[in-house]
Amino acid sequence: MKNKISVLPIVWSTLLMGGAYASDAPDLDFIADEEIIEIYDETMQDAAATRARIEEVLKPAQESVAAAEQERMLNITTGIMLPRDLFDMWQKMLVQKKFVNCPFDTAAECDIWRTKPTIRENLLSPEPKLVNYKLTDINTTLNVTGKLDINSPVAAPLLERYKMLMRAANACCTDGMVYTLRRAGASEGLIYKFMVDDANFYGIGERCLMMTDADLDAEFPDEPSTVATVSDVRNRCLCQSRQKFYDMLAPFMTVWRANPQFAETPFSWTYTDGLNRPVTVSINYDVQNVLDQLAQCP
Repeated sequence: MKNKISVLPIVWSTLLMGGAYASDAPDLDFIADEEIIEIYDETMQDAAATRARIEEVLKPAQESVAAAEQERMLNITTGIMLPRDLFDMWQKMLVQKKFVNCPFDTAAECDIWRTKPTIRENLLSPEPKLVNYKLTDINTTLNVTGKLDINSPVAAPLLERYKMLMRAANACCTDGMVYTLRRAGASEGLIYKFMVDDANFYGIGERCLMMTDADLDAEFPDEPSTVATVSDVRNRCLCQSRQKFYDMLAPFMTVWRANPQFAETPFSWTYTDGLNRPVTVSINYDVQNVLDQLAQCP
């Protein structure tokens, strides 16, 4: 006899977000075990097919970027030999010609300066220092108890900084991926399907700023062009507003310096995502990842 149980949350959310058309959706009050497994398998197969199509779209774009970089190196090594100072002057003139009004001297910096996505200005207006009494409360609590309760009023200033980081990530990662996919030639339907799957399974659109290259490789082991694209979106989001991110996260570094043991703890927090699922994150780990990426900006 078949048991009747509630549908899995991940399948339920997928159906709500577009995994099936409303006319084809099953009656969720009468789904058997075998049917749930079948729906889940079909959903995952469909998501894998979407990832494969995204990889096909992004691969030529990533290859063209790599070819352009190689060609520049070949031009330098096989072209006319110039004294170093003249070569640097010539290269700077090329950069200025290509990137009008760019305030930097190198092509890499100007490319980041010029290229979308950009952080929305109203998302980022933090002071680099906490009010003295708030910082004192945090350090005193850590000195006395050796830990910091994420739900306590004392931890609220650090949690608010992390929420700022989440808002910035949600804006820039989503906009950046949509913009990049459009430039690569993906259809609006494919972009929508990828972003729906992302909301259900991957979290790139909400967390790309906090993800390392190793995290991306683990998430997309068979999609190197997708990994490279997401990594590029992350780097542009961070490097275009590097100082603002440093200011946003500076209180963490201040607390870590005064409390090295706290810096080594997860400082976990659980929130509810857009699909009403609980998500637990390690705030200290995420912040350190962002700071490591910022340190690599040109």
